[in-house]
Amino acid sequence: MKKIIILVMLITSLIASQESKEDKVVAQVNDTIIKNSELMKTVNVKMSKNFFHGGIPDAKLLDFKKKTLTTLIDRELIYQYALKNKFVLTQKELLEEEAKIVEAFGGNENFQSALKRNQMSYEFFKSELIKESANAIVYRKKIEQNFTDEDLEKYYEENKYKFKKPESINVQLIYIKNNPKDANGTQISDKLAKEAYSMIKDGEDFGQVAKEYSDDKSRINNGVIKNLHKGMIDQSVENEAFKLDIGEVSEIIKKPIGSYIVKVLSKKVEHQLEYEDIEGKLKKDLKKSREKKLLENLLEEIRKDSVITNYLEIESKEKK
Repeated sequence: MKKIIILVMLITSLIASQESKEDKVVAQVNDTIIKNSELMKTVNVKMSKNFFHGGIPDAKLLDFKKKTLTTLIDRELIYQYALKNKFVLTQKELLEEEAKIVEAFGGNENFQSALKRNQMSYEFFKSELIKESANAIVYRKKIEQNFTDEDLEKYYEENKYKFKKPESINVQLIYIKNNPKDANGTQISDKLAKEAYSMIKDGEDFGQVAKEYSDDKSRINNGVIKNLHKGMIDQSVENEAFKLDIGEVSEIIKKPIGSYIVKVLSKKVEHQLEYEDIEGKLKKDLKKSREKKLLENLLEEIRKDSVITNYLEIESKEKK
């Protein structure tokens, strides 16, 4: 089962969190409690290591913990639903799934070493296997969506208006930043913009001038930005760019944050995307959106018959 492979990832990437006598309960789902140690294990696995290397503000960490706890609560609700509806593997099937995971580690010795290295007991692994396998059955029986070619083609024909490539242009851009911390920032950026513009008008290569003068990250690619469509950059800069003919260079476009110079390289008019060009993405997107909706509906039904207490949310509101 695809979902059960998550266990392999969990074991190999789990950052162990030591439980203490004061390990508090952060949520309760009917008769099942979720402790802070379980929450933090999941937070550590999910959160980018870059956050920990560079530090993360307390408010952002709290927000991430809240979202993660919501995920754990939903996971427990689905598991309890699975038990209630007997969506569980037999003992024989559980052993077969365990054997697959052990094989993925290259044998029992490596598997046991991984458990030990991550301070995970075999009992905890087994409980996770039972829970994940049950939830995977719920997914397969109640949520999973598979579409035939006929389904996709019908959806495409009924929703053609959604599958249009907007008008776009390929440009070269120079952006000269106005340093707000410098009292003379505007004058400096104006001077540099005039120098750059003059060089271009005198025949200098736009790309070379962009490399020398531009503060935009596109400077490393000679200022080239491909497939620029409306809504991607500052509206007034965008409006000027879309007015230009191919090969034409704009005047200096002055903004409070700095100055822009744009050259249009090519243009593409709005056009209909053909079914054959988007079939793969269409299938993936449709599957994702339909399954998300079904999951939301299922959780809504389960919550009606459940008692859920989120102590982290309660504690957070009390502190405000």
